[in-house]
Amino acid sequence: MPHKSPREKFFLQGKLLALCDTETDGGGWVIIQRRVRGDEDFYRGWDDYKRGFGTPDTDFWIGNDIIHDLTSQGNNELRIDFVYNETQYFAQYTNFTVADESAQYLMTIGGFSGNVFDSMSYHNGNKFTTFDRDNNDLSDKNLAVAFHGAWWYSWSCRANLNGAWSVTDSWGIAWYVPTDPNWYTLSFTEMKIRNI
Repeated sequence: MPHKSPREKFFLQGKLLALCDTETDGGGWVIIQRRVRGDEDFYRGWDDYKRGFGTPDTDFWIGNDIIHDLTSQGNNELRIDFVYNETQYFAQYTNFTVADESAQYLMTIGGFSGNVFDSMSYHNGNKFTTFDRDNNDLSDKNLAVAFHGAWWYSWSCRANLNGAWSVTDSWGIAWYVPTDPNWYTLSFTEMKIRNI
């Protein structure tokens, strides 16, 4: 049950094929992450997440360098749409930035609204971690390995949108909901940003 709003392909910065959500909340969103079919392995190393991988038609990560470039141009908001148990949810943030590689793509996020628990704020102020580059100063283990993903992990994780596809344990694609312990099985995710 993927999100049904129109998606248009365009060339970002004149060279990178990207996807735009032209309708949700007024449109103008550049999609930076998408999980639709599970045909792309997201358990990848630092260089893949730096450059990006996959295809905008199905599953992809646009690349941390691109996310930094986009969020370094004024004020930006982030919206996350996802499907859990055949129900659509969203979380939106009025402040979202990702630092450059020298700062390990540290994420700043705030200004939450949505129809779901705010799981992303738990990750505010954290650096990006992959299985081959542990930038988490809060845990004594590599949480990208522990949660089979790559993310801005904190002491643990409350959101893990780059986790393993169709897995029902802590390796799965996750969004924490305090009232439901089975939050590892998201069947669709889409992260998007726009300048405000």
